[in-house]
Amino acid sequence: MLAAAYHARLDLTGLPPAAAAAARSSVCGGLAEAGRLRSASLGHSVRAAFVHGIDISLLVPAGIAAVGVILTLAFPAQVRSARAIRATEERGRTCRRALTRRRPALRERKKAQTCAAIQTHALRLFREQGYDARTIEQIIHAADVSETTFFRYFPTKEDLVLQDGYDPLIVAAYQAQPPDLPPIPAVRAAFRALFAQMSAEQQAEQRERVTLVLSVAKLRAAMLDQFCKAMQLLAGPMAERAGRSPDDVAVRTVAGAVVGTLMAVLAAMAGDPGADLAPLIDAAMAHLEAGLSL
Repeated sequence: MLAAAYHARLDLTGLPPAAAAAARSSVCGGLAEAGRLRSASLGHSVRAAFVHGIDISLLVPAGIAAVGVILTLAFPAQVRSARAIRATEERGRTCRRALTRRRPALRERKKAQTCAAIQTHALRLFREQGYDARTIEQIIHAADVSETTFFRYFPTKEDLVLQDGYDPLIVAAYQAQPPDLPPIPAVRAAFRALFAQMSAEQQAEQRERVTLVLSVAKLRAAMLDQFCKAMQLLAGPMAERAGRSPDDVAVRTVAGAVVGTLMAVLAAMAGDPGADLAPLIDAAMAHLEAGLSL
């Protein structure tokens, strides 16, 4: 509206085509041409046209708003109907957003399946000839994936063994516990819930993974970094449950105690590789919950 009103009021009589085009394109261009041509009339016309455009651009919306107020007062039922239509449209948009959010879940499941397949082939190869004897190239060939796909999931060979995807599941199980349950009992219940959902094959694979980690020095060293990350991951939901900051020393101490308990369980399995991981963790968490008394 401002531009249309500006052009309608602008007087370009007698101007050279280039100067007229510059004045028509913008206020700044018109004032620059007025200075170059030393034309006071052009400068006045540009300023007056601009002020006229501003007036129109303010008056027209004000008039529309006034008409809207009148119509709202005169036809309240129709306004309510319009609101209902908007609400229906918003619900439709919400449903579409929900459906859109569900689509990545399928991609995530496919990624998880690819990741698990690569790890399964890797563990089989490690079982047959040992960890050090197998190369990444052999694992890629056995899993029938490209190098790009492999390194997208596993930056190093150690990640093949240490990356199991269970940390986010433990955190989710922890957050699903009743809010009045203290942090340590909630962690214990979360592990129970997680192991209850795992199949016998998954639990056997976890035992094999733990045995492999404990038998290879590089994997034991890399596992320490994984435990540090797990402690940081657990500190957030623990702090939320306790109503404290994640940086609170008490929160970090409790999160560290949980991770330390898991480390102790894995160390205990070194002497008994066939031990059942779930009851060992539950017993260790019960000891932690009781205050670690001896």
